[in-house]
Amino acid sequence: MDQASLLAQLHLHAVLPALVELARDDAVAKEIATRAFAVELHAGDGLHNLVAAENGLVRISPDSVPTRAVRLRFSSAAALNALFLGRAALPPLPTRGFWRIGALRRFISLTNRLNAVLQPREPIAERALLRLHARLSFGVALRALPLVAEHDVAARRIRAATPPGVFSLQVPEAGFRAWARWDGSAVTSGFGEPPAAVTAAVTVHDFDTALAMLAGSADSQAAVGLGRVRVEGLLLLADGVDALLQRVDAYLGPAARARS
Repeated sequence: MDQASLLAQLHLHAVLPALVELARDDAVAKEIATRAFAVELHAGDGLHNLVAAENGLVRISPDSVPTRAVRLRFSSAAALNALFLGRAALPPLPTRGFWRIGALRRFISLTNRLNAVLQPREPIAERALLRLHARLSFGVALRALPLVAEHDVAARRIRAATPPGVFSLQVPEAGFRAWARWDGSAVTSGFGEPPAAVTAAVTVHDFDTALAMLAGSADSQAAVGLGRVRVEGLLLLADGVDALLQRVDAYLGPAARARS
């Protein structure tokens, strides 16, 4: 898989699902999602997903497409990536439901709200919104982890050198807990309680440190030394997951967005 296609997969299956939690926990997004719409994104070669909203809830489902859905077909993976990155590109071709202008407007409004929370242009002052920013950002990274571990060349080398086990990540102030599992053949990830005994765990006790981690400006060694971050269990597994998350950051982090 080339880098443009992998980035498109990340946008469709790691970033887009953040709309579910956004609509649940953000009043602005919930208001947008009160009016029903469904938009299907296609970029060929299996690159597709569906966003549907109704009664303030959002659903992401590539395999269940309602007949009322607007279908947007992008000319390439790069064109779809441009939508998520706010870059100029050939617009998608509406191949179904093109007359449903209201649905398209609501979809664009919802994705714009997601961008505003994930990638704020100005510092977020409201603490609750800052916590949501952290939860969504860490969530995108954990959903992206299996895709990058499978399809990125450098990540596959890291994965091969990492001992199997279950990794847990917690940010208590943000109300975030997630896990990643490497069983020797594939990496999986999820949220909440891990599916098996934890082999390595990282707990970020200091919320400002968590935000610095997301911005790529944290000094991890200093944070551990000061007790702001606690690392327990098999360090080789924790180091391996950290290296994989750095590969995720190479695709979705601030520096990557600036380069794109």
